[in-house]
Amino acid sequence: LTFTLHAPLAAFLVLPALRQGMIIPVRCFTCGKVVGNKWDKYLELLQSDYTEGDALDALSLKRYCCRRMLLTHVDLVEKLLNYNSLERGDAGGANMDDGA
Repeated sequence: LTFTLHAPLAAFLVLPALRQGMIIPVRCFTCGKVVGNKWDKYLELLQSDYTEGDALDALSLKRYCCRRMLLTHVDLVEKLLNYNSLERGDAGGANMDDGA
């Protein structure tokens, strides 16, 4: 897969091919702390019956701006892939710029 991102955006996103199709913010948008490496551990803690607050405390995320990055993340990549007509083999929507 080849992706082209603008330089400022590329600094904040992990490419989907590197993270099993997920786009996780690498850094907190407000303070710049690295939070992207904590996502998998956060999900593991939630699976093991931690509350959201306890999981974020265990990951040493004390600032509310950094906590927001994990709490409000929504993985939309899987839903967006459903609209890729080339992947489905839908020939009707594949050529949208044919002048019709």
